[in-house]
Amino acid sequence: DSGIALHPEQINIISHIANNDALIVSAPTSFGKTFCIFEYIAKYRPDNVVLIVPTLALVEEYYKKIIKKYRSSFEGYKIYTNVSEEKDYDFTGRNIFVLTHDRVVQESILAKIEVVDFLVIDEVYKLETDKENDRVLVLNMAYYYLAQKAKKYVLLAPFIKEILDCESLEKKPFFYRS
Repeated sequence: DSGIALHPEQINIISHIANNDALIVSAPTSFGKTFCIFEYIAKYRPDNVVLIVPTLALVEEYYKKIIKKYRSSFEGYKIYTNVSEEKDYDFTGRNIFVLTHDRVVQESILAKIEVVDFLVIDEVYKLETDKENDRVLVLNMAYYYLAQKAKKYVLLAPFIKEILDCESLEKKPFFYRS
């Protein structure tokens, strides 16, 4: 789109997404992390994309961006904001799933998502080890199960200073901090 401009750090992030199987992006709110994700999808066109967000409001916001701003770039993709146990999905075509983490960890729903070429989980600063917080547990489960299926994944968060214990992960993520 000749009507937009990326700042140098956004260009770096898109390059890191392209060149790494796993990436963690720490940048402030309103930096344009989600914008980088959509620009990556528009440019590189991964077949089966799963975008995990913490709230239904963000599902709606992502969906509106896809339909309005990226309509022509995402032509040919089927867009889903929920997954039905009764429906079969065609993973030989192009799909974008925009889901909340609590919805996707249901075993029957997780089984429906057969192929993940590009996984994005937003607001991962909540990926911590608070065993008393059910939402944290659910987000951790979503990351654990989907990252195993994903050929490439990106985790987005504001204000993360460091990542501990990455060496124990199957795909050690590159950490980009603005």
